[in-house]
Amino acid sequence: MKVARPCLRIQLLGQPQLEWDGAPLGFRAPSRSLSLLVHLLLHRDETLARDSISVTFWPDLLRPDGRTKLREYLRSLLGALPKTTSTPWILADHRTLRWNPASSIWLDVAEFERLAADPLTVAQAVELYGGDLADRLDDEWLQSPRKGLRELQSSLLWKLVESSRGRNEPLRATAFAQRLAQHDPCREDAVRALIELRYHQGDRAGALQTYRDFVQRLRAELDVEPMRETTDVYERVIKAIDVPTTLLSVPPRHNLPESMTSFVGREVDVETLRAALAKRRLLTLVGAGGVGKSRLAIEVARSIETRFEDGVWLVELAPVVDPGLVASTIGTVLGIQNSTDASLPLALHEKRLLLLLDNCEHLIDVAAALVDRLLKACPHVRILATSREPLRIEGERTERVVNLEEAPAAQLFLDRAADVASAFRLRTLADADRRALAVISQRLDGIPLAIEFAAAWVSSLSLTVLAQRLDDRFALLTSGKRTALPRQQTMRATFDWSYALLPAIERCVLQRLSIFAGGWTLEAASTICSGDSVSEAAVVASLGALVDKSLVVMEDGLIARRYRLLETTRAYALERLAQADDHARMSRRHAEYFAAYAEKTGGTWQLSHGDRHAEVSADLDNWRAALTWSIDDGKDPGLGAALIASIRWLFSTLALHGEGIRWCERALTALGTDPPPAEEAAAQLALASMMGTFPCHRFYYREGSTERFLTAAVRATELFRITGDTARLSHALSMGALYLRLANRRAEADAAATEAVEHARSSEHKFLLGMAIYAKSFSAEATALDERTALLTEALQATTGFPGMYAPGSIFMALSELAFEAGDAVGALSRAHQSLAAFEVELSWANLAQLKINVAAYSLAVGHVDEADSAARNALAIGRQIGEPMVVAATYQLFAGIATAHRDFARAARLLGASDAQLATGQPRPFTEQWVYDWTLEHLRCSLQENEFEELLAEGRTWNTDRAIAHILTG
Repeated sequence: MKVARPCLRIQLLGQPQLEWDGAPLGFRAPSRSLSLLVHLLLHRDETLARDSISVTFWPDLLRPDGRTKLREYLRSLLGALPKTTSTPWILADHRTLRWNPASSIWLDVAEFERLAADPLTVAQAVELYGGDLADRLDDEWLQSPRKGLRELQSSLLWKLVESSRGRNEPLRATAFAQRLAQHDPCREDAVRALIELRYHQGDRAGALQTYRDFVQRLRAELDVEPMRETTDVYERVIKAIDVPTTLLSVPPRHNLPESMTSFVGREVDVETLRAALAKRRLLTLVGAGGVGKSRLAIEVARSIETRFEDGVWLVELAPVVDPGLVASTIGTVLGIQNSTDASLPLALHEKRLLLLLDNCEHLIDVAAALVDRLLKACPHVRILATSREPLRIEGERTERVVNLEEAPAAQLFLDRAADVASAFRLRTLADADRRALAVISQRLDGIPLAIEFAAAWVSSLSLTVLAQRLDDRFALLTSGKRTALPRQQTMRATFDWSYALLPAIERCVLQRLSIFAGGWTLEAASTICSGDSVSEAAVVASLGALVDKSLVVMEDGLIARRYRLLETTRAYALERLAQADDHARMSRRHAEYFAAYAEKTGGTWQLSHGDRHAEVSADLDNWRAALTWSIDDGKDPGLGAALIASIRWLFSTLALHGEGIRWCERALTALGTDPPPAEEAAAQLALASMMGTFPCHRFYYREGSTERFLTAAVRATELFRITGDTARLSHALSMGALYLRLANRRAEADAAATEAVEHARSSEHKFLLGMAIYAKSFSAEATALDERTALLTEALQATTGFPGMYAPGSIFMALSELAFEAGDAVGALSRAHQSLAAFEVELSWANLAQLKINVAAYSLAVGHVDEADSAARNALAIGRQIGEPMVVAATYQLFAGIATAHRDFARAARLLGASDAQLATGQPRPFTEQWVYDWTLEHLRCSLQENEFEELLAEGRTWNTDRAIAHILTG
């Protein structure tokens, strides 16, 4: 018997949903991974170039950055899809991606298009349309396919309207016309049809209301009048029923306040929420205090006030303290006397109105129960609520109101600042003020209430001073409006209000969570924040509750779900932690956890590969906080030394060499004059290892003389001889051998490397053995290419099976250089591509940049000029991204060589001059880069007059970095 293959059902019309083998599939990946899935499915019959996808998703990024992001989100997407043993979901190679046509899926878009093509199944197609394509995804590229499917749904609905009218089925025609008017509110033929259909069915009031709503919508949204044909239909209805037209212009009743200030940054949200409220009878806006829920809700209500025959009514619950007064408060607003939980639903049973219940959080249980009663008893009542947590009742749709992005946050600040200081109305800010404004927007987390408080200070403080004083933000942000509620008059009062509503256990957990810097995982929170009668289970439950109450932000990372506090929330919670006299204890628990985490996960190189690298680098701010506490604050220098020894690889792979070196040196200072040998040895070895491997030797020159690293390696060697740690002794000897070779002390380097190999073999540590043999290959005679190649090949074999690709990547990189030195450019290019495959996975930016430089040189040597140009541009982009001027400067001579190959000799000469200027400090060029320089120089001397060449070279030497890069990018 043949077993049916499991099927993946994918719904893209509306909010994307997936089912696997009949059960819902939780898509645990970032929204960009979901967007990538949508893109591949919409182009399911095509093979797509990776570069094309990168440009579509990240048009403003340089090609290597876009491809890196694509790899990250593709990996996340593959992790979120069901695991299969036979047919992959996506066919991928180095250059292309394609949805696998052999995979077993049902796709609603494909089914919708199939049904739409057959006149007999148009109604089925219309029913299948569950909403706009990939609703809630906001990628720019989605606009076109989304619009196309919307227009197809419109045309299908119109066909059904006409066919139903032709078959004399008025009820069916009315239903389709009404759906079309909701789907495309500005489509006038649908409005005309609906007016006529309602009139002929005896619903004269409905016909008139349809026209009135349409006219007001056109005026409000487009500032236009309806077409003459639409007005004629309306006038015929008016004439037929003889209703005075003056009665038709009376606006619906409402009590919404007039807008006194500009509404900034939420325009798209208003449209989204309007559409959501058209589909659901209960919509709750959830968000942190001060984020702008109330203002957004009022703007949404204002935009749809004409839809409700009995009006739109704002009920402000914030002043209500007694839960028993909720029903009577709503009744008072509506003009209904003595309302109770039982009588209010009866009074509203026939009403067509919208209730805006603002600030439900402190009355959440009573408000939820009453809303549930109203929705069940009053079929035409819709409710828009705001709260810091959901009501959690049947039929509720929640929409989280997030903080403003930087640009609208800055615009809001300027708008509010102009109210108190006329100078800001000019919108002409100096560069220093613009930078300060960006800092203000960022440090206030884009919270509108905080921004408004801060803007009130511009009459007495400059933007620069204001940005600096935000360190004491709760003392500064105290300029609320006198007419505002007490909890909205200062930023501290806003947080006090939220804090006071929390149960004691959630207050405790919120305080403790503030010890994290930059975010955390569930495991970290449950480990660090538990204890003292707070169980790990209680931490997990409280964390979920704090997310629901908008005090903690939850994010789906590439590896695991992460959580974080907004900076302003964290500042408040840290104050509370200090008041509870618990800051010192939590700081130690935090540092000890991350030190144990580094040790547990293998330390040093085992984490420098694949997903684990992304997982650990996400905690960079936590590592820094733990190092600050243990080293800079002097709380536990020994712990800090162990921590930097375990995590120093992270600073190397992220190209934060300078920062890593400073942590090592500060750890050594903090340990004092007579530290325990093991602790000092750990810090000395970390310092000696911080700069990575020999191919990246250019970075040693940037950080100063290699002597500082050699001294650290020698001292670490002495200490490990004392402690008897042969594995780390081998490591220290290997690093010392590399520095000795750089100092041209070859014999000493060879002796150190030979001893390193012996200790590594005795420790049976594959990585250290590979490193020792690798170091020995560099200590050999420079001309002994065969011996060096044999040693590197042995090092490659020694590291086989070790976690991660860093070691093989470095060895392949060294082998490619040896091949090039031997005159085998083709072989060098082949080895370089093997190394490239490793370092693109490892995300070791410094090594990847150097490798791209080498690939460009090898490509130039074999005549592959386009590949050379691509690799050089990648190297330049990485150098700019990681802020590494030596990498950027090394690309100048590559582009000079490429220009020479294109016979653009003047351009080449200028770039060669720019290269000379950057290396005027005396840093030597590696062999491969020296070859490019000499090759280019030789061609230019043969192609240009000597005086012309010298003038062009001199001009290039005057260029700064910005001018040189601009010359490259515009060429």
